[in-house]
Amino acid sequence: MARSMPRSNRDRWIVAAVAMTGLLFTGKASGSDQVPMSSDPNSENWPLLDRMIYSLEEAGVLPGIRPFLMGTAYRESRFNPAAMNASPGEARAAARGYRKALERGYFVGSPWTEADRWGWGSGGWFGFLPSSGLSGGGKRGPWQHSDPMSVLVPAEAVGMAVAYIMGLIRQFAATGLGPAVPHEHRNWLAIRRGWAAPSLVKDYLEAEPRSRAVRARFLKDVALAMSITERDAEELILRPVTVPTPVDLDRLLVALRQVR
Repeated sequence: MARSMPRSNRDRWIVAAVAMTGLLFTGKASGSDQVPMSSDPNSENWPLLDRMIYSLEEAGVLPGIRPFLMGTAYRESRFNPAAMNASPGEARAAARGYRKALERGYFVGSPWTEADRWGWGSGGWFGFLPSSGLSGGGKRGPWQHSDPMSVLVPAEAVGMAVAYIMGLIRQFAATGLGPAVPHEHRNWLAIRRGWAAPSLVKDYLEAEPRSRAVRARFLKDVALAMSITERDAEELILRPVTVPTPVDLDRLLVALRQVR
């Protein structure tokens, strides 16, 4: 199990996030349809995400991940790593997610047991609920004993996103939620649908209205985030997701935490 992020660096981001006021908060990994109003896309936070994605690319982690992370961060936070959604509904969802995670045997031995530490809502670059982000990598994953506010720490958020994507990729072949996804439909659009709701990973025919809405928003988000046309964005999001070789999340986090 990886060590938690050094407290001085981690708390620097957490304290800054909690101290910020006046943000319009945004969604979670299971999908918010809100458009956040936080940082401008050209803010100082965009280059940091760019450098972290470059670190993933250099390591060969999930080839083609850049449009996904850029488009998702644009939608969920406008590239603001401190963006939060503390609305009553989101707080209830966070508390419910934490209870369900405990029932499934996650976070055993975690020093962070206060319900309000988990039930504040969602946030960070990718709009994670704390229980969704920190469960990345499974019950032996690197965040099992981490502060729930770690979803607001840039390096942790990127690592959590990689772990969450890997979990969605496993759903392509799983049959618990329906037939396996045909190989030609195992693309980044499917991952984005799953980010909105895990069951939508398999809706490659876009029978659900929400799947069609996700496609439309994702096209716009990738185009805006990367300053490209929607036609070019469509080519990127329909590229196949390469089934990853096992990713050592501990080593990945060490590299991400060094990015400045």
